[in-house]
Amino acid sequence: MQVVVNQSLDQVPTDIELLPTTGGFFENLLLSCGYSNEHLPVADLLRQALNLKEGKWVVVSPIHWEASHNDATISAVGSNLDLSDDEAKQWFDVFADFIQHDGMEVVFVNNYTWLINIHNLPTIHSKPLYQVVNQSILPHLKALDEGMYWQRFITETQMLLNSHPLNAERPGLPINGVWLWGEGQLSPPTSLPVLISDDTLKPYASILSTNVNHYTPTVKHNKNNILLLSTLPESKRHTLAMALKRYKTCWYWNNGAYKHRKRGWISRIWS
Repeated sequence: MQVVVNQSLDQVPTDIELLPTTGGFFENLLLSCGYSNEHLPVADLLRQALNLKEGKWVVVSPIHWEASHNDATISAVGSNLDLSDDEAKQWFDVFADFIQHDGMEVVFVNNYTWLINIHNLPTIHSKPLYQVVNQSILPHLKALDEGMYWQRFITETQMLLNSHPLNAERPGLPINGVWLWGEGQLSPPTSLPVLISDDTLKPYASILSTNVNHYTPTVKHNKNNILLLSTLPESKRHTLAMALKRYKTCWYWNNGAYKHRKRGWISRIWS
């Protein structure tokens, strides 16, 4: 059984065992549905959920990276950037203006997730964001495409954002770059049993499975269920854990993942 919660975990259960995790709801959702952590077509999932036209869509994530004399490292992404709604929209507008000359369609999804359609541009081969954080970025840049179009694009974007006046107004880390990732096409939906806590999750679940139903506390669980929850308060987490104690359960949060076996908790916090 797998539980995917669209929030961060505040309290860590005891007895910890490391589990692979991606640090994001959409990534965790794909992982729980059987996609490889090396290939997570997040952009196509969002494209279909938002009813966008077909094309080569990729995710754009604002980042903070640190450069040395011969290297660079992405050191902060997502909520670690602490972007307000207004600030995120301003940064999105800056990026949208910048890419107009390349003819790319750009869509705002949330503060840390934007989409672009690169249908008329070179295909990109990128690592998911969580796999490049705190690593040397140079090998990943070189692998994006043979003609180095995307390496130049990311470098030019970094130059624009790093010197932008919006950074002078930020109390925290500067927004000085973006990472492009999440390319590829989804497979046809499977018959995996998916339970959802509310209708906001239905567009995503229905793209991945033909067997989607609403979750209630009295629902009959089975070992193959994927349970999608928008939120899960601490008190209800314990209750749900007790209800699932007979199953080997993987729990995925936006900041970590852990296994829950019959004999105890096994957990991991992603950093």
